[in-house]
Amino acid sequence: MRINNKIHILSDFLANQIAAGEVVQRPESVIKELVENSLDANANRIAVFVKDSGKSLIQVIDNGVGMSKDDLLLAPIRHSTSKIYTQDDLTAIKTFGFRGEALPSISSVSLLEIKTKQKESATGWKLIAEPMKKDFQLEEIIMQEGTQISVINLFYNVPARRKFLKSNITELKHINETILKFALAHPNVHFIYYNNDSLVFDADVQPLRERINTLLGANSVELDNTILPVDWTMNDISIKGYIGHPQLAKKTNTTQYFFLNGRSINSKMLSYAVFSGMEHLLEKGLKPFFILNIFLDYKAVDINVHPQKSEVKFEDEHLIYSIVKKAIQNAFLINTNVSNKNDFDNISITNEKGINENILVNKNTGEVYSSESHPTNNLRYEKLVSKLSRTANSNYNSNNIHYNKSISNTIDKSIDLLYSNKNIYKDTREQTYNTTNDNSIEPHNQCDEILLDAELINKENLWQYHNKYILLQTKTGLLATDQHNAHERIIYEKLIENIHNNAPVRQGLIFDVPISLNSSQMLTIKEIENELINIGFDFTINNNNIIISAIPNDLNIGVAEDSFIDIINDYNDNEELKHIPKQERIIATIACKSAIKTGSKLSTEEMQHIVSNLLQCKMPYVCPHGRPIIVSFPITAWDKKFGRI
Repeated sequence: MRINNKIHILSDFLANQIAAGEVVQRPESVIKELVENSLDANANRIAVFVKDSGKSLIQVIDNGVGMSKDDLLLAPIRHSTSKIYTQDDLTAIKTFGFRGEALPSISSVSLLEIKTKQKESATGWKLIAEPMKKDFQLEEIIMQEGTQISVINLFYNVPARRKFLKSNITELKHINETILKFALAHPNVHFIYYNNDSLVFDADVQPLRERINTLLGANSVELDNTILPVDWTMNDISIKGYIGHPQLAKKTNTTQYFFLNGRSINSKMLSYAVFSGMEHLLEKGLKPFFILNIFLDYKAVDINVHPQKSEVKFEDEHLIYSIVKKAIQNAFLINTNVSNKNDFDNISITNEKGINENILVNKNTGEVYSSESHPTNNLRYEKLVSKLSRTANSNYNSNNIHYNKSISNTIDKSIDLLYSNKNIYKDTREQTYNTTNDNSIEPHNQCDEILLDAELINKENLWQYHNKYILLQTKTGLLATDQHNAHERIIYEKLIENIHNNAPVRQGLIFDVPISLNSSQMLTIKEIENELINIGFDFTINNNNIIISAIPNDLNIGVAEDSFIDIINDYNDNEELKHIPKQERIIATIACKSAIKTGSKLSTEEMQHIVSNLLQCKMPYVCPHGRPIIVSFPITAWDKKFGRI
């Protein structure tokens, strides 16, 4: 029958499919909604099973309170919920689900089977809901207390949606991350997770610190010695969890977990509050590791902002920001041995003024500090502790924490700066690097205009500066080369050439190196397995263990395990390398880990070797990660500063 009116009411089925576009974006979304329902049902044991990355089967089983027959018949109907009853309930939502959209949305794009039984009932019930069918299949069954939900052939009736799902490994990564967040947020719940009949993890009820080690502490490295407890309460707001030492910081926020009353949330404002609480201890561009749960009055936050419920709005964001920051400061204040002085080498050098100066080199990162800038410098550290002590021990409340408009704008700008996506792959040859001191010589990077004469590379005009840079006098001025970045570029191009010539050079290990990985790392291995073999690695996979028998020739045998782990983590974390091929991303990490470190003392012959080989590179201007290698100081700039021209 033709519809004459332009405006008409959508059918329930079509409305559910539209709603499914917001609630059920991918298999991970289904798992998130179902596990939240299990938690709302007071389950303390939840098992998740997926097949074909959730495309063919998702199964969530819990030992919660279950449903009666009447409730079961209502559950798959849109906007049916047991979580809220009146409008006032929306102002203090204490449950994870409340809209009543998940089950009907799922049933509109898959075959949905629900089995459930209450404790007081002798039998349970099974319901089957199919798309386009208003009536449900219902039968009485024998089962244990709880609920079992199976989602079969997700998006089978929406081929366009199924077509746009990513690869199995990508979808599985999203699933892993979501289940991991649930397990970290609820250490009082036993989580079991299977993928294609293989156990991914079995996390029994345990303290949060132990659960962190269970889920994140792979490679035989316990996180106990690198994370600090956070336990801070102010104005009836509690911050509990763990903050990582600076050595756990990364370039991305992939190891940052924020929970609000047990719910995983995303908040740049809160992430910046953590960063501000430890910014004096972090290297530039790094983001801290943390797992933090905020507990506050449900009326002080609105979670009904987005269908995924990952974004929230606080009643007093400035107060939350201040409390989170102070919680982090307090954690470091009572654990003042964060920066261990044994991690640094003290080196005596002669500076540019001919004065002897002591510098400190971080043995873990290679970073060089002057005596004034070193993070464990006594005077600086005492000032920091004193400052933290004053702020942490002050009795603050919401009435004496004041924020003016300029401070708010500063916070917003800082957040944007910290989380902005910068394109570091601009043509470095056209950049000009200006220093902050107007009286200094401005370095230029017009590398195409620099004529490097091989005869100039000799002992008379080549020297090392601060064990960090190689300085070279040229016909047109002074050339500064970052020794680590330069060596990284040399190794990178050498490995690339070997791959292109189908001649990867590998070295066999006398003793195999076993490595234990967590579930996310194992997924990455499966994603880049062929690339690793092509580059020169040889290994076998046994459950969550890797046995390495050969490594690329340029890798130091003594760091085989660390380098392998770094390759996995960098592959996941380095956002600046996301757009280049997988194999080149891996080679970039190998080159970085194999290159000489900042702070290494070089002989004249070693400096000559680096500069000579750098000049033979196809791209001698930037390292594989986009950092500049060469900066020139033209003689004309010096002449201008000294009034000669």
